[in-house]
Amino acid sequence: MQVITGAKVSTYFNWNRDADERSQLTLITRAHDVTLGYEDSFRGSAVLTLSAQEAHALAADILKLAPTSNGVIPYQERTGASTNRVDPESGLIIRITHNTDGEPYREGVRLEISRPDHTEVLCMDVDAYTAHRLANSLKAYCLTT
Repeated sequence: MQVITGAKVSTYFNWNRDADERSQLTLITRAHDVTLGYEDSFRGSAVLTLSAQEAHALAADILKLAPTSNGVIPYQERTGASTNRVDPESGLIIRITHNTDGEPYREGVRLEISRPDHTEVLCMDVDAYTAHRLANSLKAYCLTT
């Protein structure tokens, strides 16, 4: 057994915590990498390891849509804010898009990562506040490396 010291752990939940379909994302930052642990009640789980450069790119993608913790950017300013890119090393497709939810109405961000054959690895809807916190945690890691 090995004890890892100096790691920071944060957990983020999707906005449907009361629903049957729950998902959570656990962010573990260490000295040389970031690990995202994803768990969904129906889809299963996945673990992704990101370098500082990959973590910075993901944070920047999220901050395009959730630049503050108060909400997502206004509709008129969303052109070009969504992200749909392919990671050159792994071939994973990363999509970050605006999302809304009904009662009560709220706006947020959908984070999707899938394989080149479009098999889903991670799909999580979070409110703007949670998205902003996640992006800031990823960004803070990048500043320390």
